[in-house]
Amino acid sequence: MNQTNDQHILEFEVADTGIGISEDQQAKLFKSFSQADAGTYGKYGGSGLGLAISSKLVELMGGTIRVASVPGQGSSFIFTIKVKAASADKIENKSGSFTLLENKQVGVISDQPQAIASLKNYGSQWNSTMHFYRSSDELKPETALSYLFIDGTVLRGRSKESLAILTNLLEDNKQMIIIHFNASTSLLPESNNIITIPSLPAIAEMEGKIMHHNLRIKDNRKHTRTSVGSDLKILIAEDNEINRTLARVSLERLGYNSVLVENGAQAVSEATKKDYDIIFMDVQMPVLDGFAATRELRKTLPYHPVIVAMTALALEGDREKCLEAGMDDYLSKPIRQEDFENILQKWSSNLNRNNKSAYTKEELIDEKLYQRLQEMADDDTSFLTNLIELFKKQSEDSIHDIQKYYAAGNLKELGQAAHKLKGSSLNLGARLLAEKCKELEQLSAEQKVIPAARVNDSLFSILSATISIFEQKNKNN
Repeated sequence: MNQTNDQHILEFEVADTGIGISEDQQAKLFKSFSQADAGTYGKYGGSGLGLAISSKLVELMGGTIRVASVPGQGSSFIFTIKVKAASADKIENKSGSFTLLENKQVGVISDQPQAIASLKNYGSQWNSTMHFYRSSDELKPETALSYLFIDGTVLRGRSKESLAILTNLLEDNKQMIIIHFNASTSLLPESNNIITIPSLPAIAEMEGKIMHHNLRIKDNRKHTRTSVGSDLKILIAEDNEINRTLARVSLERLGYNSVLVENGAQAVSEATKKDYDIIFMDVQMPVLDGFAATRELRKTLPYHPVIVAMTALALEGDREKCLEAGMDDYLSKPIRQEDFENILQKWSSNLNRNNKSAYTKEELIDEKLYQRLQEMADDDTSFLTNLIELFKKQSEDSIHDIQKYYAAGNLKELGQAAHKLKGSSLNLGARLLAEKCKELEQLSAEQKVIPAARVNDSLFSILSATISIFEQKNKNN
C-alpha cells in the first residue's frame, strides 16, 4: 500500500460469494465465541473463535482488519500488516538452498533429452555430482549413489532385466533412494527406498517430495506399531478438515489406517456398517454432535467400540460429561501423536480382545447356572432373549456409572455400582464379569487406589464376550 522509511504496509483481501453478513451482525464478528448468526453452528460448525484470533494476530503485527459485506452476495475481509523492508545486500538467491542432495552422488538413467536437461539443472542447483547412464546395464556398483533417478520409459520392455539389476543394487546400497519418474505405476521392486512419480516436477516440488519421503522413512523407523493388533479398525469423526488430516497422519505414522467422517450423523451411519474397534469422536460437530452420536451408538450397536472424545473444551466437569454420554475416554486438543499412541496403549486390552477374544467360554460363564435358566424358560423362546437384552442394557448402564464415579474419585458410589452389577452377573452366570466387579467393590471399600486398567480396560470387553456366548447358546437352544 505505502511505505514510510523502511516500513511497508501490505494489504490483503479475502473474498467469498457466500450468504453475506448484515450490518448489525458485522459488529459481533471479531468477538470471541461469537458468530454472525447463532443458528449457523448447527448447520456449518465452527466455534466462533476464528475471526477473533485473526483480529488479535493482525493487531500484533501492527495492522487492522475489517469486513465489507452485502447479504446474499458474499463478504470481503481486508487486513493490513506492517513489515520491514529487507536491504538489498541481505537478499539471497535461495534456489540452491536445498541441502539434502548437496554434495551427494546422484545417478540418472534416461535417454530422454528433456529429462536429462532438467536433471542437469537440478544437479547444478543442488551442487551434486551427477552420473548419467542410458540404461541400468551401465550402472557401476562401486559408485556409491545417494539418489538414483530412473526414467520409466527406459524400463519399458526390459523391466525383468532391470528389476534384477536394481534389486541387487538396493541390496548392496541400502541407503540409496530411487526416484522412478515418467511412471504411472512402479516397475521396480517393492521397497521403502523408492519414490514413484508420474513426471519430473519443478525443482521446488521435487525437493518437497524427497524431503517428505525421507521424513516418512525416518518416522517409520522411529515409531513402531503399538502392541495393539495390526488389523485395528479406527474411525475418526471430526468436522475440521485440518484436525481430521492431523489425526489421520498421526495414526498412519503409528502404523494404522483410519476412516474419516465429518459429523456425528456420518459416524453413526459408518459404525452401523462396519465393526470398529475404536472411534475418536469430536465433541462439537454440526448435524449431530459427539455426545448425541455416542448416545445413539450405545443404544443401537450390538458391540461396544472404545469411543474417545476429542475436544477443545477444558472446563471442570467436561470429562464426566463425556463419560455420562457413553464415551470411554477423553483427549484435550491440541492432540499430539504421542497422545494417540498413549490412548491405544491404554486401551490395548480392550482393542486386542475386540479383534480376537482372549477369554475362554469357561472363564466367562457358569454353564450349570445358565442351564438352569434354560430349564426355567421351558418352551418360552422369548424368555431368555428378553432376559439377555435386559442384562446387556443394565450392565452397560452400570459400567458407565462405574467409569463416571471413577473419573469423579467417588469410591463409595463406584463400589455400589460394582455391587449392583456383580449381583445381576451372578444371577445370569456371567462369572468373569462378577469376579471383576467383586474386585472393584473390595478395593472401593478398602479406600485403595484402583488402577485405571481395572475400570477402563476390561469391563465392556468382558460384557461383550459374555453376551456373545449367551446369544449363541440361546440361538442353538
